[in-house]
Amino acid sequence: MRSLPKAELHLHLEGAMRRSTLVDLCQKHQISPVPEDKAQQRFDGFGAFVDVYLASCECLREPEDIFRLMLEVAQDAQESGATWIEVAPSFSFYADRFGGPFQTLALLAKAAEKAEQTTGVGIALIVSIERQLGTKAAEDLAALVQKATGELTICGRQAVVGFGLHGPEEGFPPAPFQKAFEKACGSYKVKSVPHAGEIAPFPGDGAKSVIDAINVLRAHRLGHGVLAYGNDEAMELLLKQEVCLDVCPSSNFFLKVVPTLESHPLPKMVERGIPCTINADDPLLFGCDLLGEYQVCRDKLQMDDSTLAKCAKSSFEHSCAPDDLKTKNLRAIDQWLASS
Repeated sequence: MRSLPKAELHLHLEGAMRRSTLVDLCQKHQISPVPEDKAQQRFDGFGAFVDVYLASCECLREPEDIFRLMLEVAQDAQESGATWIEVAPSFSFYADRFGGPFQTLALLAKAAEKAEQTTGVGIALIVSIERQLGTKAAEDLAALVQKATGELTICGRQAVVGFGLHGPEEGFPPAPFQKAFEKACGSYKVKSVPHAGEIAPFPGDGAKSVIDAINVLRAHRLGHGVLAYGNDEAMELLLKQEVCLDVCPSSNFFLKVVPTLESHPLPKMVERGIPCTINADDPLLFGCDLLGEYQVCRDKLQMDDSTLAKCAKSSFEHSCAPDDLKTKNLRAIDQWLASS
């Protein structure tokens, strides 16, 4: 399974910090207490693990911390057989320590370039709105993305490739963020990649958030999107618009989006023809990694090699990777499947 070429498109940078690194950095910067390890626990919504995520942001105090984190994330991706990753940093929580949002984004791009040169894993950045910070903050980020597309690069490529929407869906529907997405993605150099259809406060709201993310935010990919399953309108829209779902099975289980891993709708959505990718989401929080998620899909979701290869292909086809990298890996996936 490791030898199957993969791209990871749904990975929160700080949430991918190694537990050992979190402990080291907290000690280095005299941050206490170090939050307890909650990996492999089931949570009732986002609030249950927010202290761990915020701690991972809080302990990023010096440029070398950023470089260490990015390198280790790339190394972990390499160990899982990934050749391309699109990481989403939550730099709004620590930009004031590094000279402001643009300077912090530039630092992240430099760290990504160094990590790519060291590991050979291609890296791109997704700038994301934290819903709870409001529309003004969202539009400021959109302006930042516009500036970044002309100025920041990673190994000669555009550094920022996506504009996302993170955080709790309850009370923060997609529509108020339309203007920010139009500003950030209007040139089509940056793809719309919001989260939607993950955790909804009321039955049916998850499917509605998927529909609105596609119709209002013009989503190319959706983070999660699994609550579209069972809603005919949402499913048909995903098929018609060929929107890719970046799915995170273990995350969905630990956040009680699905009652069991075996009941996860990913195999049925792939069978319906919806392009889906497999991702780890937040390895620090859920105790998983990309390779492990593919194993979960094989062992728990009963996905055969052909279906897993289809998801791996989608991870490149719907990525923002260079064309030559896509072509090389798509060919290698066919070779893997032929020899499996």
